[in-house]
Amino acid sequence: MTDFNPFLKKLGYSADDRVVIFHADDVGMCQATVSAFKQLIEQQVLNSGAAMVPCSWFPSAASYCREFPNTDLGVHMTFTSEWKSYRWRPLSTSHPESGLIDSEGYFFSTTDAVHKNGIAKFIEGEVAAQINLALAAGVDVSHIDMHMGAMLHPNFLPAYLQAGRTHRIPMLAYRMSEEKLQKWNNPQLAAKIKQILAELEEQGFPIIDHFYQTDLSRPETRMDEIDHVLKTLEPGLTHFIIHPAHDTPELRAITTDWAGRVADYHALEQDGFLKCLNKYNIQRIGYRELRDVMRSQ
Repeated sequence: MTDFNPFLKKLGYSADDRVVIFHADDVGMCQATVSAFKQLIEQQVLNSGAAMVPCSWFPSAASYCREFPNTDLGVHMTFTSEWKSYRWRPLSTSHPESGLIDSEGYFFSTTDAVHKNGIAKFIEGEVAAQINLALAAGVDVSHIDMHMGAMLHPNFLPAYLQAGRTHRIPMLAYRMSEEKLQKWNNPQLAAKIKQILAELEEQGFPIIDHFYQTDLSRPETRMDEIDHVLKTLEPGLTHFIIHPAHDTPELRAITTDWAGRVADYHALEQDGFLKCLNKYNIQRIGYRELRDVMRSQ
């Protein structure tokens, strides 16, 4: 068990509480993600989400936030475009020398390609463009996180950290075990991550204790998976990633893992999910609460 998270203490929780941010990733990637996000937010089973600002359906997500300003939505910093027949581009540049685009002018399809080619000044420009567009569109940005871990690189992390500090918003940052850090086989990055986490906590930014995301490759066991995770969850603050989406022809045409995303949606919209939370005494919060505490310091 980690030390008692200082943000949970400020919010009135005890050291034994298990507090979870149920977080929807990829909001705005396609229409099915926006409609599912709206429904689950309105049913009060989902706490937070993050939008892919360069994607085609982001304006729909932003429109919802303008209608309901208290919606807890962050920016899912996007530097990859991973699907074969549905792609998106940077907001800030179309220049090949930026290191952000492939030969067709889209974001690279893999994180490795982004890490290999990305140039710091263009990375900074794209981070700013995505956050600024979200703010201009009426999203009261609650936090930032990253799509496919693309910003976990020495060339990308400075822009990510500066954005959080400039806007005084939480950044997804979670405590990593030595075992996990060693699996990266990158001692320089592992040491940098440890240093960053210590600095962020000292500067008053929230740090996540535990991190989990559902297995999109196993949709048939989704509710059993969630039940097991919550049953065995340790005390502290957990960032729990799901990818809820309605079952639509567009979603099926875009993604090979559409069934896992639909399973995420169905797991949360059924009564069994809330019963599971009550059974294991799971407390829920969103990033807005963390942001407001952070800004009040």
